[in-house]
Amino acid sequence: MKLRKIIAALIALLMFPTACMHVHAEDRPFIFDRDTWAFGNTHFMLGNTYRLTPHDHAIMEKTLSHTERRVFDECMSERWQGSCYGFAVTSLLANAGIIDPELYEPNATGIRDVTLKEEAVSLIDYYQQMQCMDEIRNENAWNAYYKTSDERLETLLQLAKEDTPALVSYSGHFDRRKDIYAHAVVAYAFESGDYTWEEKHYDGRIKIYDSNVIVDDYNRYLYIDSQNGNWCIPSYDLYSEEGAQIDLVRADLEFLNNKGLIAGTNFKSDKPPMALLQSCKLNGKYSCTKTSFDEAWHDTQDDAEIKEFCYVFGSMVASDQDFIAPDAESGYCVTVQDEQEPEMTMFYPGKLLYTKGVGQEARFSPDGTVMISSSGQPYTIELVGNEGHYYGSYYDMTLIGTAGTAQLSMTEDGYLLTADQLDAVQITAKSDTGREMLNVATDTNAILFYETDTHHLAAAIDKDGNGSYETVIAEASQLGDLNADGTANSSDAAQLLIAAASIGAGNASGLTETQEKAADVNADGSINASDSAILLQYSAAIGAGSFDGNLELYVVALA
Repeated sequence: MKLRKIIAALIALLMFPTACMHVHAEDRPFIFDRDTWAFGNTHFMLGNTYRLTPHDHAIMEKTLSHTERRVFDECMSERWQGSCYGFAVTSLLANAGIIDPELYEPNATGIRDVTLKEEAVSLIDYYQQMQCMDEIRNENAWNAYYKTSDERLETLLQLAKEDTPALVSYSGHFDRRKDIYAHAVVAYAFESGDYTWEEKHYDGRIKIYDSNVIVDDYNRYLYIDSQNGNWCIPSYDLYSEEGAQIDLVRADLEFLNNKGLIAGTNFKSDKPPMALLQSCKLNGKYSCTKTSFDEAWHDTQDDAEIKEFCYVFGSMVASDQDFIAPDAESGYCVTVQDEQEPEMTMFYPGKLLYTKGVGQEARFSPDGTVMISSSGQPYTIELVGNEGHYYGSYYDMTLIGTAGTAQLSMTEDGYLLTADQLDAVQITAKSDTGREMLNVATDTNAILFYETDTHHLAAAIDKDGNGSYETVIAEASQLGDLNADGTANSSDAAQLLIAAASIGAGNASGLTETQEKAADVNADGSINASDSAILLQYSAAIGAGSFDGNLELYVVALA
């Protein structure tokens, strides 16, 4: 089966080597009984979590930037909230002949013949998660800012009249619910006529493939009045006059198949980068205004260019307070009147800034500075950068602490945390070679986290107040690397075995505190021959080429 998949992928790459991959309707019309899935978009069929096969997960990981991986990992860890986007995109790819259904079901003539199985679910969830892509997010943000729902409806109508299938997402109060929900479908045909719903008249309708329904239901239409632009989707009691919005209309497969699992493209948005702030629901009065950071924050209270919108991700409740602005070089400040605990994620070109904590204010700057007012409560600050947008080798820095106000800044010397309370700070630093953690405490108001010459994470403070962070208060060590040469190998295992023998004889280990941390390979709280044995096995596996990860990953694989 794997060989067949590889062969089919190579064939697809030869068939669709570059950009557009658009298949015209006259060449391959959309056929419901061929180009739609026989199972539906429900957790009863797809499960309570998003699922990718190890093969598909590995491919996804290789395509992601650091910021994309951060969003992807978060989405994969959450409960399943719908895969409608994945259903719609895979349906369009199947219609274009890019997905070979026989790879998932012998003798299948379309994906309609594919039964519910892990490989098919993984395919759908893979494309569902492609909304994490930076290029896709920026393109969608640009369209949300500069295009109106009416303009997107006009595009949809034109495509439908040409019989060109397209992905369409829309949002509103589904079935008159209080919360705003969103959904993605395939629109593929237009019919003229005289239609009436709730005493409203429409002179046309667009046929929809809705993954929530597996039959060609008569009610799966978007009805439109071409005279005034009003529209409705009766199956969800959605009416444009009641605030329902058309959020996205796309038919180009280069965009929809960006970094896709099968014949994936390398879509590059020609739109300028946008500043995008995603927030959970904010209670009471709130504001989002422009600011800037130059050793201190400078507020302008200008919000003229900032628009509020709903960024959607499948069939889920849309976030209530998300903000978008064309100025990606400006800082932004979110203030709430009532103290609460919002989670906020700020997207700048090449950077992701995250805050969570009880408070009333969060600030973000494109230079890599993020601040949170957390009112003496626990907070989390995270800074993730892509190539060229982070310090040293640490592309993901996460800090957890308790303070009234805390701020993390990326500097030429490392990551500087300033706060009014630093008596218990936990930091996790990720690099391409692994992850390191430090727990630090100081009575000063600033800590510099930096990378040592041996590529370990260290923390220093400015004890004498001269502006230089010269006093090291903590340093991590690479697991197994006792001699600090940057690698964990048989030399370290030999040193570890000597230390274990000394401990076994009732003597001191002869190791420094940093070395002892590195020597406890299996993290059982003691240093013994088992740690040395694991280190020797790891060294042999690296030498034989049977394992290419760090020691931390090897220990996890053994568990």
